[in-house]
Formats: sequence, C-alpha cells, structure tokens
Amino acid sequence: MCLNTVTHRFIRKKKVSCKDGNFQVGWKWVDGNLKQFHFPMQGGGPQRYNIWLTAEEPENVYNKQYSYPMGFHIFKRKKDAVAYQADSSGLIVKVHYQDVLAIGKHYVSYGNNDGICVVANKMKVLKPILKKVKK
Repeated sequence: MCLNTVTHRFIRKKKVSCKDGNFQVGWKWVDGNLKQFHFPMQGGGPQRYNIWLTAEEPENVYNKQYSYPMGFHIFKRKKDAVAYQADSSGLIVKVHYQDVLAIGKHYVSYGNNDGICVVANKMKVLKPILKKVKK
C-alpha cells in the first residue's frame, strides 16, 4: 500500500513513548480473527491485539514525485478503509497510532476518490468488539 500523493511529510522527532492517552484514532484492514491478526501485504507472522507495534526502521518509499518513510498505513475514516478492501475478506479494525511520518491520499474504490491516509511509526490494533444482536 503506497500513498498516491503526499500532502505532509514530518521530520522524525526523538523517540516517542507509547502511552495510552497520547494517540490518534484511525482504521486499518487486517487479515485475522478475534484472537490474532496479520498484515497480508507485508507478510510476517501473527500479531496480538492491544499491543503497541513499531514499524521496522523506516526506509524511504520513492516515487517519481515524492518520498516518505515507510510505516503503518492507516485511514482516518472507517468508510475509506472499508472501500479500500471492498473486494477482500478480512477485518476492518480501529487502531491507535503515534509518531506520524507522513499524511497523504490513497485511492479507495468508491467514486474514484482518495481517502486520507496517515503513515505512522507506532500503532496499536484494538481487538474487534462484536455487538449482540437483539432478537
């Protein structure tokens, strides 16, 4: 997953500690179930929910027009995450993120629009909550 356009690129600051309460909220598509998940496009083994993850040492992603550090790609709006993976199985999960490296736009499948996407160095994938259906 790469950004179509980059609207903001941030200089890396000192190391940021992962403290609950100092985060922003977004949405991400993952492959998994209620016990564990993984990132199908990045490979790697299963991950657990509710644990802060740090992207591997960021390298720059290059395109003809821009570059930005690699990290976790997170949509700001749930509907953009849903539209991005509209034809795939998996879970759309709420995430907390910190240490934003870049902000840009990523193509989503409805109306030829681009969704606002954040690239972050730190992310916590929250365990999905199933709501009881009243009969």
